[in-house]
Amino acid sequence: MKKYAKITDDKSQRCVVLVNDQAINEALIKEGFSLREVEQGYDFNWYVQGFAPLKPQALINRERLVALLNKLKETDYIAAKIAEGAATKEEYAEIIENRQKWRDEINLLKSSPL
Repeated sequence: MKKYAKITDDKSQRCVVLVNDQAINEALIKEGFSLREVEQGYDFNWYVQGFAPLKPQALINRERLVALLNKLKETDYIAAKIAEGAATKEEYAEIIENRQKWRDEINLLKSSPL
């Protein structure tokens, strides 16, 4: 997307972006702001298009691990219902199968470097 931006770091191509394009004036142009193709990085900073850093795999893995652990917590009640006889394994067969898949993926993520 095109925005008025000023590069603040030549190496990373990080920019300061004006939120309101109507605020642009000659003084800002003299300060180095110009209309550029920019994108926001995973770190919420703005960069010239094509320079935004990719999210590190370790961070992606941690976020996925947290999401899977939350899915397990959200479905823990099923084990209690089955244990207390309020439900059967057949009623929750699909969720039980998913829980096993989540645990398998959690174990895989925990064995990889985070």
